[in-house]
Amino acid sequence: MNRVSTVNYGTPINRTDTQETAEVSYMKKEVDLEIMPLLFFPPGKEMLFLGLYFAVIPYIVGLFILFFYISGRQLSIFKAITTEASPLLVWMVGYELLAAMLLAYIALKATVTALTGKRH
Repeated sequence: MNRVSTVNYGTPINRTDTQETAEVSYMKKEVDLEIMPLLFFPPGKEMLFLGLYFAVIPYIVGLFILFFYISGRQLSIFKAITTEASPLLVWMVGYELLAAMLLAYIALKATVTALTGKRH
C-alpha cells in the first residue's frame, strides 16, 4: 500500500510499507564475523579479539614508523628511542597513522563513487 504526501519541510516524508519493512529487516540482520577476510574472530571470543586488535595493531604500526621513519633503520637509534618513549606514545602514533590512512581510503572511495556513479 502506497502512501503519498507532498514534501513539506516541517513534516516527515511518508514511505511505502515495503520500504519500511526492508529497512527494519536490514537492521535486524545478523552480523557474521567469520567472513572477515583480514581479521580472525573465533566464535564466542569476538570482543576479546576485537580489543586485542585495537591495542596491538596500532602499537605495531607505531613501532614500524619509529624504526623505518624516525630512526632511519638504525637499530641503535631505535633502541634509544623505544627505551625513552612511552608505549602509549608509540600506540598513539600508530593509531593516528591508521586513522589517516582510513580517512584517505574513505575519501578515495567516495570520490570514485561520485565520479563514476558506481559502487564498488
